[in-house]
Amino acid sequence: MCIRDSPRAEAPKSDGNAEDPRELLRHLNKADIVEVKSMRNPPEKTSQTLQLVYGLLHEKKVGTWNDVVTMLNDTAFLSKLTAYDPIAAPHDVIKWAEEYIQTHGLELDSIKKTSRCASSLFAWVKGIIALRNSQSDGNAGATSQAN
Repeated sequence: MCIRDSPRAEAPKSDGNAEDPRELLRHLNKADIVEVKSMRNPPEKTSQTLQLVYGLLHEKKVGTWNDVVTMLNDTAFLSKLTAYDPIAAPHDVIKWAEEYIQTHGLELDSIKKTSRCASSLFAWVKGIIALRNSQSDGNAGATSQAN
């Protein structure tokens, strides 16, 4: 998946249902990422959201803003997002992400007000969590039916 060069598309609308999280990244464009990378003191919700993405990709390790900018500068950043396998994600990492969202009061509507890039990435995280949880629920049901 490549970063869009085109004008801004409508921001994502993820309500946490289990849809393909990669589809939620289609709203990202180069200008949105460049804007976030250039922030020295990003809005709190933007910073927290990017910390969340960093933590998800680095298995619960929350880095500094410089770590986040390095992550965004990585030419393979979007490839890593699209290749991220929520089914293979450790349960404790997904649980950590859910707790991080709740602890920091992260909600898509408030994040949209601070950054289009952060809102697309937050929608991606919520999609990852929803897909992982729906697969876990489905596997639990299959296990109980087998017994």
